[in-house]
Amino acid sequence: MFINDSKLLSRCALLGVALLGTACTFERGTAYASVESAQLDVRFDPGAARDLGGNTVLTDLGYAVHVSSFTLDIGDLSLQELKSSGSESQGSFDPANPPPGYSSCHGGHCHADDGGLVPYADIEAELAGSGGARFESIVSFHFDETVQTLEDPRLIPLDVDPSRELPRSHLDKAALSFGSVSVTASVRDVPDAGREASLTVELPVVAPRSHALDVAIDRDGPETLAIRAALTIDGAIFDGIDFESALQSQSLPIRDPDTTEARAFLDNMASAPFSLEVR
Repeated sequence: MFINDSKLLSRCALLGVALLGTACTFERGTAYASVESAQLDVRFDPGAARDLGGNTVLTDLGYAVHVSSFTLDIGDLSLQELKSSGSESQGSFDPANPPPGYSSCHGGHCHADDGGLVPYADIEAELAGSGGARFESIVSFHFDETVQTLEDPRLIPLDVDPSRELPRSHLDKAALSFGSVSVTASVRDVPDAGREASLTVELPVVAPRSHALDVAIDRDGPETLAIRAALTIDGAIFDGIDFESALQSQSLPIRDPDTTEARAFLDNMASAPFSLEVR
């Protein structure tokens, strides 16, 4: 795609004030689009059906969890292209009829027989090339920040790799990675029977969230892109956890990823609503 000198200078000037903040390194003839801005909104929102007010969530088992603090380490947001090995496809992916090795598909992921949570897009890649297809990162936005989700933070990436200037490609998936999660809360019966327990969650690993994309970066595509992603910690975050024993002992620490409570919590985190818009 030929771009004259005046257009190149205008684009660099625009990028110089863009939120990503790194130098313009456009090389004539190599880029098909530029990322003009990128942001990630993170919020704690139980939703009307689960919201008891004051950051208190009603769980599916009838407990009220009041959240005092909910911090999450945000890693990278990667926009990826599915690269095919050229081998014959095994067929399309249907969440209602999982392929061998997977079960219980919901919330954008399936449960693997080995206990892992695998995003739909990764299963589609596996089926596309008998395991030979892979997702390749086209651009990654680095956040590397610990956020307090109760404060509804809006994050701007610290860095972009390899460049905001995108080559000809097709964006098939967005993947958001995490580090540790930490929660301080209290639990009580609903209706209130006078029992209350402290709840702490300190877990080192949270499964990535992914979102399917269908964006062509080519001669006919947009010259500039605005990326807006959103992650919501919703009212299902404490579902599946039976707090009866915690109410009896008045405390529940969740630190071992192999416990029933931790697996339920991490499963809920892996299903947290995640969306991404490319404009």
